[in-house]
Amino acid sequence: KSLNAGPRDHVFIHTFIVEQLEELLHLLTRTPRAELPRFHLLLRRDSREPSMTAAPGLGLKTLLERLVAEGFCPNPVRLYTDTERLTEQYNRLSPAKFLTAPIPFRHSLLDRQLSGRAPRPPAEPRRVLYLGAARREKGFHHLPSIIRALSDRRAPDFRFVIQAPFNQEGGEPGMREIREEISRFPHSQV
Repeated sequence: KSLNAGPRDHVFIHTFIVEQLEELLHLLTRTPRAELPRFHLLLRRDSREPSMTAAPGLGLKTLLERLVAEGFCPNPVRLYTDTERLTEQYNRLSPAKFLTAPIPFRHSLLDRQLSGRAPRPPAEPRRVLYLGAARREKGFHHLPSIIRALSDRRAPDFRFVIQAPFNQEGGEPGMREIREEISRFPHSQV
């Protein structure tokens, strides 16, 4: 409401979670339809992960069913995920129709940036980066076995750069232990 958004406006919210969806439903049911903007919501989490299934309130499935039953979906609310896999998963979960809005990435910019670089000296290790939340859905739990497998090969050398905050207080189950396991690798590797 504080945005002063109206029927001619489009509001895009990425990384939407269950609690926010419930708040939005509350707003939708208490605002005259003629005053509502169009909402575009991107759900980027697996519908089965704890942040989605253990959220307080009505629950994801019920919220999606109510959005459709009360006529808010697909207008004024459009729902998206960022992968085909998640779109299929959410479309199986509820009558709400999800679309895929992939994260845009301009490969031409990366190609242009890399084309001017000198080749990597053979003695310099290759860097493997993991930049993202420590989550099972993202494959974080596979990192220790990948690090071991690549270090056993000895050639070429690899150095892992990992930036992986927890996506929820204390992290998803098992992710703290994985992070601790990774921290025990030599600094020359990680």
